[in-house]
Amino acid sequence: MISARQLAMLGPCAWLAACGSDGARVITQGADAPDVQPGPAYALLNDVPTADSSQLYLTILPDAHGQSVDQGVGLELPRGSQAFAELGHVFVADGERFTLTRYEVTAGLELVNPVELAFVQYGLSFFENFVVIDAERAYLTARDEGLIIVWNPSSMEIIEAVPLIDLEKNGFRGAFPSGRDILFAQNQLVQQAGRLYLPVSWSSWENVTMDGSFGVLGIGTADARDQTLSTTTCASGGTFSTTGRDGKLYVLGSASWGPYRQYAAATMPDSALTRFDPALDSFDEAYCQPIQPLTDGDDGGLLLEYAPGQFLLRVIDDELVTYSNAQDYWSDVQFACRTYQGDIDEAGALSLTPRPEMSTQANGCFGGVFSVDGEGYFYGEDSDAVGGTLLRWDGSSMVPEIDVAAGYVTAFERVR
Repeated sequence: MISARQLAMLGPCAWLAACGSDGARVITQGADAPDVQPGPAYALLNDVPTADSSQLYLTILPDAHGQSVDQGVGLELPRGSQAFAELGHVFVADGERFTLTRYEVTAGLELVNPVELAFVQYGLSFFENFVVIDAERAYLTARDEGLIIVWNPSSMEIIEAVPLIDLEKNGFRGAFPSGRDILFAQNQLVQQAGRLYLPVSWSSWENVTMDGSFGVLGIGTADARDQTLSTTTCASGGTFSTTGRDGKLYVLGSASWGPYRQYAAATMPDSALTRFDPALDSFDEAYCQPIQPLTDGDDGGLLLEYAPGQFLLRVIDDELVTYSNAQDYWSDVQFACRTYQGDIDEAGALSLTPRPEMSTQANGCFGGVFSVDGEGYFYGEDSDAVGGTLLRWDGSSMVPEIDVAAGYVTAFERVR
């Protein structure tokens, strides 16, 4: 297979010859016949380990049901790349060249008419959050470089680069989730009331310490210079969020999702759910819902919104794990989680129902969750950890939908 970078160097004829019958073919110029009506299209990105790194493959599928993805099939992308669907297009962010390419998708599921936008001039260390606001305005957050890069997804041009406000607090560098990898819920980026919201945490992986608070960064969608930071001491490590029936943002503060509680010198506060009101652009300090009383003392965790207003919560059961050291934390807890289905009523009351059937592996802590067509798709690895299956939650059981021969699904979105 010729890589995307090599194809870009070979010219138009090479695109056609090299991509052949792969699952995502790229054609430099193409269009459907006037009488052809394109059907549904879905973009799936999976990460396949190699001897010394990994290789990403982008595949375009005609349906979200009864599909399969063969090993090594699709448009090759380097490690650190992203792919996402917006405005009826597929956008591919190359994690080595730091370019963003927009593709059209034909009725035959071919990627055509690539238009490229370069971000390399900003000295990025990695691609963070791409947020498309409308057809003429989008953001790329670049925390390490202290920038919000504003770009136009229609003309594929840079509009401006705006400084990000200082997020440092008590000696900790502020951090927020990055990428559209659904392992981190695809719900950490929330647009409401003309603003984009990102949870912010303050921690040090090197020193295994965490500040006793977290915050929400608000960014105006009309003006990226309009930035606010609200904080709460209800809990630490706010990362995962869901939007309640009342339209407010509920953010889980969880110091235990990471090695902080087990290895930190200071005692971390228990996990708790907090409420952020976009209308007031601030936290409701009177709302601080502890998690442990609802989970038989297990501390959570990972909140994943799998459909509008619906989410699950993975909590760590200390009886299932023996902690070794901070570097091995993720391996220690891999099969030490309980899964709950969550609900927040109109008054903000949280209820949790044990749902082991919503775990794709027994006591599994990991596994991507994707919200597609208003339903939850859960990725579960096969027992040999070579490939896996995307399973759809139908309200009572997991239904196998997409077989993936190799790798780990990192993105699954509807294109049209």
